Amino acid sequence: MRVNAGNSRLDPADRLIVAALQRDGRQSNAKIARRLGLAESTVRRRIDRLIREGLIQVVAVAEPLKVGYTIYAQVGLQIQPGKTPSVAKRLKEFPEVTWLAIVAGQYDLFLSGVFEGPAELLRFTTVSLGNIPGIERTETFYILDMVKRAFDWRLPGSVTARRGREAVKSKRS
Repeated sequence: MRVNAGNSRLDPADRLIVAALQRDGRQSNAKIARRLGLAESTVRRRIDRLIREGLIQVVAVAEPLKVGYTIYAQVGLQIQPGKTPSVAKRLKEFPEVTWLAIVAGQYDLFLSGVFEGPAELLRFTTVSLGNIPGIERTETFYILDMVKRAFDWRLPGSVTARRGREAVKSKRS
């Protein structure tokens, strides 16, 4: 996966639409359009394009510890040289794994997972991970309380809402 650090495909209107969806992904296109001074069809087309191009996802995100999972854990994995891609490919198939990244530092891979209880976490860390060739060492971090999980972080190069609306209006002129 390549990360596009510049996100040059996002103009000021796109950025404001994304910010609006980050605040409330359930709001209507009409509401977003009214706030930004755009046509609803423009907002709809832009959202469709952002989704199609993989720049955004609009989803419901459940809080694992509030919907029946009793364990939310993160696992750091040290991998044998040259084996990181194949281990990552195997790990991403596990339904328990909710987030997986190749990282730099003490670990080669880092994952987050949700588990219904200690027995499921034990099975995952011993049996599931134990059956994947290339894993040298793991360290499990048991999350006791979720203090913050935010999805409304500022986009790089974002403009304030007022400046963004001004930029959108000046583009139409």
